[in-house]
Amino acid sequence: MPDGWYLTSRPDMAANWEATSGNRFTIQLGGGFGRVFNIGKQPIDASIQAYGYADKPEGGPDWTLRTQWTFLFPIN
Repeated sequence: MPDGWYLTSRPDMAANWEATSGNRFTIQLGGGFGRVFNIGKQPIDASIQAYGYADKPEGGPDWTLRTQWTFLFPIN
C-alpha cells in the first residue's frame, strides 16, 4: 500500500484441554492496519487491530483491541 501503510492480522488462538468442552477454545477473528513512518530520523512501525471472538470460554471478552508501537533500528 502507498506511503508505508499495510494491512495486518495476528489473531491469538488457544486451547485449554483441561477445561470442559464448551470452554475449551479461544478463537479470535479480525485484523487491522498499520504504517511505517519517521519521527525525525527515527523509523517507527505503529499498528492497531480489532478482534471479535468466534469461540471463547464462558465469561470471556466479546472483543479485543490491540495497539503496537515498534521503534526500528535498521543496521546499514
